[in-house]
Amino acid sequence: MTSLSALRSSLAAPSPLPASQAVRPQVAGLAGSVGAEDPGRTDDSRSSSPPLEGTRLTLSGSSAGASATYTRPGPPSSLWARASDDAISRLIERNQQSAGSSLAQRWNGLGGALLAQLASGAGDYSQAMVHLDASRPLSVQWEDLHRGATQVSLQLMTRGGQSITLQINAHSGSADQAPGLQVDIRSQGALDHGTRQALQQLAQGLDKALAALGQEKGPQLELDGLLSFDRSQFASLNLEVKLPAGEPQALRGFSLRLGREQDQLALQTEQGQVQLRLERDSPLAQADAAQRQAAIAQQLRAVDAAAARGHADEGVVALFKSAFVQMHGGTDAQDSRTSSASDSRRAPTLHLSPGLAAHVQGLVSGLADFEASFSSDATRLNDLGLITEQSHTEYRLRQSTEALQLRKGDLRVQQTLEMQLQASILQARNSGMLMPAEGNYDITQINDRQTRRTLIEAVAGELVRAARESDEQQLTQWKMLIKHRAVQERSTPERQHSVELLI
Repeated sequence: MTSLSALRSSLAAPSPLPASQAVRPQVAGLAGSVGAEDPGRTDDSRSSSPPLEGTRLTLSGSSAGASATYTRPGPPSSLWARASDDAISRLIERNQQSAGSSLAQRWNGLGGALLAQLASGAGDYSQAMVHLDASRPLSVQWEDLHRGATQVSLQLMTRGGQSITLQINAHSGSADQAPGLQVDIRSQGALDHGTRQALQQLAQGLDKALAALGQEKGPQLELDGLLSFDRSQFASLNLEVKLPAGEPQALRGFSLRLGREQDQLALQTEQGQVQLRLERDSPLAQADAAQRQAAIAQQLRAVDAAAARGHADEGVVALFKSAFVQMHGGTDAQDSRTSSASDSRRAPTLHLSPGLAAHVQGLVSGLADFEASFSSDATRLNDLGLITEQSHTEYRLRQSTEALQLRKGDLRVQQTLEMQLQASILQARNSGMLMPAEGNYDITQINDRQTRRTLIEAVAGELVRAARESDEQQLTQWKMLIKHRAVQERSTPERQHSVELLI
């Protein structure tokens, strides 16, 4: 079983494409191509413009006789891997010409277009384009396209064991590298009609997900089109977005892994991170839409209360809630998807009468077991626009369900929900400017834990026990610091315990 901590490694800096996927350059407006033709395509590596008289340059390390001609009066504006007269190349060029600072503009429509390429039966495809810098060698510029690029990678595994991989590398440009973009999609063998149709259905969902993640004001989550991927055709779906250090984006990394046993999400922003894992083999997770919506709403109220107590970053909390709702199928558009998808879950079968099954189902949350967390760093400004508060918040939420049935009609269920909140809040006195280095501020530390257990027992088809036990602990510690020394402090522990009979 994959742990949540393992997801953090998926947000590491991107690596370049393997040598087998390397592309060979072609200059727009050149008389000839640079490098050998791509064996995966039948079109020539021709220039996208007619040949013009100019200065001929031969690149060292190229195939024999390979050269590039710069047209007068100045050098061409871009370098292409191959002929750029197809629809995806035109989309790349349009995105690069109109792209501002947002990733959404650079990715616009490319993911869906690449999936549609395979879905149409046209086969594998790769292309790349980099804007030219006349002050630097072409070979260096081409190699630098792989370095420091924001990388999108999608991997699908079919039920038959075939892999489909998609990759988009987008370089925003830097002091020593011009902007560029590279795309690649390939499949391991021929795809049948059902797989191609499932790819076509996935195209729009991928574009929507990337458009939301790449928003200039900060990432959003639009995952329904990915979460509804055809599990009858695909065994797994993995989407990753990796950004290099120093890239001026609010998004720092993203990972979505949908598989047979687990669905996992990890998101990292400048303000914090969100992680969520769902167990697809959870017992008693077949809630109808009304029960699921009610259970999700209850969890979101608890999240809001914890976030307010811990002074968490509002943007990170909103992303956490959005991820929780969408992964649990809590939007109106997902209700039908969740109902049908529950049939493909690997939950154990319980042999109960319809009446008892309905009664038991109504006493639990109806959600798949999960582990969810967020951490955030936040600041608050005073009326003068100066930082007067800093906070670090960590929140964890976990549900686990055990169902034991030794014989038909007998059942024992225990569902446990655990919550933990830890926060550290630094505040300047009198709403002044917070200067932690001087050691004059108030600090509040919070450590809360809550456990809720639902116990259900049935004997010979009759419900004999149903109770919910809750235990809640809150600890608030406050200190007044003057020159880093605590001159006042207080500790406020609270604990509550209750048992609720459900029948």
